This record gives sequence, C-alpha cells and structure tokens, in this order.
Amino acid sequence: MATDSDPPSTTEPYYFGCHKEAGHFAWDRSLFLKARGPAADWLSSRDGRFPPKGGGRQGIASLTHYPRSQVTVLAFWDRSVDSRPGSNSTFLLPGVMTFVESVIAAREAFPAVWKRYPFEVTMQAEREEPGS
Repeated sequence: MATDSDPPSTTEPYYFGCHKEAGHFAWDRSLFLKARGPAADWLSSRDGRFPPKGGGRQGIASLTHYPRSQVTVLAFWDRSVDSRPGSNSTFLLPGVMTFVESVIAAREAFPAVWKRYPFEVTMQAEREEPGS
C-alpha cells in the first residue's frame, strides 16, 4: 500500500524542470503543455527534494526508488536554462531502474531536454524511500 509520500504509479515518464525559459514545471513527453494529473502534481510538489544536497556541480545525480509505486526518480543539478543555484532537472520514470537504465529512459523520453545539457550526468547517491 502506498503512503502519502509515495508517488502515484504511472506508465508515463514526466520531466520536472525548465523548458526553454526559467521556471520549473512538470512536463509530459510532448513538452508542449505543462503536465497535470496525480503523478505530475506529486512531482511538482517536491521541487528541489531529489537532487543531491548542496546544490553542487551540474550533472551530479541522485536516484530514488519507490518499489511500492514501481517508479524511479532521477534528479541532478542543471543550470543550462535557469542559472539560479537551486535549478535542477528531475525525471519521474515508470519502473524500478538502475542509474544507467534511468538515464537511457529519460534521454529517450525527453531528447530535446537532454540535447541542451553541456555536461555529463553522473551518479552521486542512490536511495530507497523509507517505508517503501
């Protein structure tokens, strides 16, 4: 059974971050309209929670697994659109994945977003949410 902190299960990936201009929003694959719905709303309500602590170097990533919901969250510092220190990119992905699998899935789902990254995405921390 999911808890209040668990994301809703989803079969679609979501991106939370900047797209073409400053301001963090949840997006579906189309990147045309800001995403709405339980998974997008859950992701939006947790802005800044997932990247590694400290607002470090761009591309330093963390991976969070939610086994009950069967989703993975990949997040890293990203100031390629918004130069403010807290700017990040976060991906909510269906399935419990390794770091490499999550990078591939996020890149395939959001190629326009990944095209703008002038940095390599590397793993710093992997965690499972408590109680998952």
